[in-house]
Amino acid sequence: MVYIKTHKTASDTTTNILHRFGLRRKLAFVQPVHKHMHLCFPYLLEPYCFRPLKTKQFNIMCQHVVYTPEVMSRIMPPDTVYFTTIREPFARAKSSFAYFHMHDRARNLIGGNRFERYLEDIPRNERRIKSPDNFNARGTSCLPLGYSDTLNGMAFDLGFPTGFHYDTVDQSQNATFIREWMMALSRQFSLVMVVEYFHESLVLLRRLMCWTTEDIIYLKQNERKYINKNNSTNPKLIANFRRYNVPDYVLYDHFNRTLWRKIADAGDDFWAEVLPRVTDCWRLYTSHPKVAVER
Repeated sequence: MVYIKTHKTASDTTTNILHRFGLRRKLAFVQPVHKHMHLCFPYLLEPYCFRPLKTKQFNIMCQHVVYTPEVMSRIMPPDTVYFTTIREPFARAKSSFAYFHMHDRARNLIGGNRFERYLEDIPRNERRIKSPDNFNARGTSCLPLGYSDTLNGMAFDLGFPTGFHYDTVDQSQNATFIREWMMALSRQFSLVMVVEYFHESLVLLRRLMCWTTEDIIYLKQNERKYINKNNSTNPKLIANFRRYNVPDYVLYDHFNRTLWRKIADAGDDFWAEVLPRVTDCWRLYTSHPKVAVER
């Protein structure tokens, strides 16, 4: 399986599920080279980005990586399942803005509602975020020069050209390109999970992979509470955000509809499985001997 770990979309929680599944079964993970956290992210995946294979084949790829199908298809077996998680774009951007301290990197966003100030002039603030002058701002050491996660971050993770890579042109306002990119993802991904419907998505994942209930037990990972000053309900600012984040909104709207079509086709027993599974997962987890001791 290949899980494209998009940023600020419950991806650490999902990755933790995959780590446990693979470690229990002694499966082979695609791992970054020594001292690296990601698989070349935010640059495109190359063979030098990961450690050499020591077994017959790789089984799981779930580190932060830009979706690069032509490379991944050479690394992973032919029957590999591709899936990812997405989140409502405005909520995801607020989380990313806070997590990466974008207000420090933009420099001028001091005091008051910093996220709203960012929304008032997105192009100008994006230039400041990407500027070499602000490269060493607090909290952004893991972001390379010229990269911002607040603008079409999910689309970028899924291989959409935003102009960051030296040989690409920003296609975020190209409706035809966006539509063709979306159709390609629809053919290549077996499941796109939606954070707002995480339990429903997990049940679909369990069924897709023929897993057990125990395989989808989870605890939230890397969940953070960011300052309420980052909240905004100003409709004009939200509309301005949508204007510059067309690929992310097209991505979310399309796969949100796709998720509900899958749920509609899942059978009469789907909802009978979703709600009880939440309770069952917690009961299974807390009854584990090691967890019982820790508690």
